[in-house]
Amino acid sequence: MIEKEIISLLACPDCKKELIMEREELFCKNCKRVYSIKDGIPVFGFRDDEAFWKEFFNDLSEKKGDSEEANAYFSKRSFEFTRDVLQSAIGKPEGKRIVDIGCGTGHASSFLSKNNLIIGVDISIKILFHARKKGLFSVQSSATKLPLRGNSFDLIICNNLLQTIKEGEYVLDEIDRITSKGGKIFISTANKEGFLNRIFSFIERKKYEKMRLYSLSEIESYLRKKNIKVCNFYYLSLPIMKFWKNKKSFLIKALSTSFIIEAEK
Repeated sequence: MIEKEIISLLACPDCKKELIMEREELFCKNCKRVYSIKDGIPVFGFRDDEAFWKEFFNDLSEKKGDSEEANAYFSKRSFEFTRDVLQSAIGKPEGKRIVDIGCGTGHASSFLSKNNLIIGVDISIKILFHARKKGLFSVQSSATKLPLRGNSFDLIICNNLLQTIKEGEYVLDEIDRITSKGGKIFISTANKEGFLNRIFSFIERKKYEKMRLYSLSEIESYLRKKNIKVCNFYYLSLPIMKFWKNKKSFLIKALSTSFIIEAEK
């Protein structure tokens, strides 16, 4: 049984109206759509162009199980480095409503589950079973149409998801919609301006052709158009395991494989 507080935070991904629970299903009174619940996890589906990544992480989950490797687009080392910088930037909030979009197994955000209510969203239901064990209420959904109530969450994490979405603007729009006034937003993604990513785009062409890389400036610009304040940013370089906070230069951008943006609505 899903707790009433959780149900109150869910919304129809299509019309954004409230959902009610009927006969172990979620029902939208407004548009009459019905959503199934599989072993306690609400299932809202995914877009056709997300099928590649759904299978990618289903396969990783089967091979790696409940491990950090099951979250890694590139390597375990890359995941751990980003996770450590991200967790340090987030700190230790308490009593917050949190959403981890693209939560994977929950390894990056489970440290928040003890003193907060946290919802984990991912397109892979197999990987969500692992996240649930770590205290995340798991929801299967596309990040472009989140089944969550607007203006309801204090902290949003979107860790290494954005590069898998061709229309990342849809994800940023949804983040804006669900974040409450004064809420914190943390976004990490692969760096379009990084030299290594340009090399890997040729070496691992099959994977990279399914991705869209962004520059930090592109994400900053889009957030500012929505009156979301960018508070800090971090460039991360995997080869040398170093990060730079609030520093930009041609060399830093070229050396950095990813970046993190910390923002406030």
